Amino acid sequence: MSGTDARSFDVVVIGGGSAGYAAALRLRQLGRTVALVERDRVGGTCLHRGCVPTKALLHGAEVADVVRNAAHVGVRAVFEGIDAETLGRFRDGIVAGKYKGLQGLLAARGVETIAGTATLEAGSPGAAPRVRVGDDVFEGTDVVVATGGVTRTLGLAVGGRVLTSDEALALDEVPSSVVVL
Repeated sequence: MSGTDARSFDVVVIGGGSAGYAAALRLRQLGRTVALVERDRVGGTCLHRGCVPTKALLHGAEVADVVRNAAHVGVRAVFEGIDAETLGRFRDGIVAGKYKGLQGLLAARGVETIAGTATLEAGSPGAAPRVRVGDDVFEGTDVVVATGGVTRTLGLAVGGRVLTSDEALALDEVPSSVVVL
């Protein structure tokens, strides 16, 4: 498709995080044609760097606590420590499975997913909104902007002992203590 030819949809959704993909799926339920533009991976922060990997790590911590307290209920078990590498593989497997499932769900429901960075273009009065992704242009009667958020650092330089949630979730060891701002 050339830059002058636009593909038309009822709605173009910019951002494939939780809000964007939920909107796209609901719009398909309502019979609308939908293009979903995502520059990274559908699922956004929650799936890849937030809620889901955090819950996977918390499950590991819960299992460790159960083993530590097993004797209290008459079960002999020995807690020998946490294997961070194996726990990381568990976390990554959970995320990968949910990501694959989300991709399949979007495809099965007829949401066209477009990889790339979207730019909303100013159009002529009365014309359908246009979204450019590289050399491709998409028109939509409506455009939903669901671009998510970014980590705030409060003026602190990230690195060394100062981490964002992204780096914290990728640690290969369990820190002895942390301060969360």
